[in-house]
Amino acid sequence: MGRLIGPMFENSPLLLLPLAALAIFLGVFLVAFARTYLRGKSEYEAVAALPLADDDQGGAK
Repeated sequence: MGRLIGPMFENSPLLLLPLAALAIFLGVFLVAFARTYLRGKSEYEAVAALPLADDDQGGAK
């Protein structure tokens, strides 16, 4: 089936759209990964302690 349909889409500019989407996804993924990986341990410890922190705002319990 690929030999029959392949020549019809050979010079189609629409084939660039999936490649562009893949490049954008890969770029965003790599930025998010690098940002997560390079973040300091102290930042994670502060966020990890939030569920254990006391609520000093006088909210109902």
